[in-house]
Amino acid sequence: MRASHVLGLLAVGLAAVPVAALASHGKVGLWDITVSMSMPNMPQIPPDQLAKMKAMGVTIPNGNTMTVQHCMTAQEVAADEPPQMHQSQDCNMQNVKMTGGMYSADMVCKGSEMTGSGHLAVIYNNDTQYSGKMTFSGMTHGRPETMTNTFSGHWIKADCGDVGH
Repeated sequence: MRASHVLGLLAVGLAAVPVAALASHGKVGLWDITVSMSMPNMPQIPPDQLAKMKAMGVTIPNGNTMTVQHCMTAQEVAADEPPQMHQSQDCNMQNVKMTGGMYSADMVCKGSEMTGSGHLAVIYNNDTQYSGKMTFSGMTHGRPETMTNTFSGHWIKADCGDVGH
């Protein structure tokens, strides 16, 4: 299994990470975002490739939970839609709905590396907390794939310190 396959899946799986950036549903500053990812069809990574990926700082969260920090900018908070999936140009959001404290969208992927569909739903408790779930089913690099991610975010403080955007 190629490292690019794993990184592509992670890109889709983590695409929902900065979802707090919807107009009036977030605050500028440092956020902790926790993601739990499950990809039952993902083939086992050979130990030598896994060691190389770990040496590069890549953590494979399949079946695990990980927390990342994200610095939300004023521009991200002012946006009326979630950020684009930077590393997955094959996918786009359709049927986007934002009502009250709930956001939902269907994800459609059509490309050379990934085809399939999924759904994203987010509930905003207030401008400092949200939680959600994303599902995906399709093909990645010619292999069948299903993925379920649950995630939550909470605002920590206005000052991001050394954490990048």
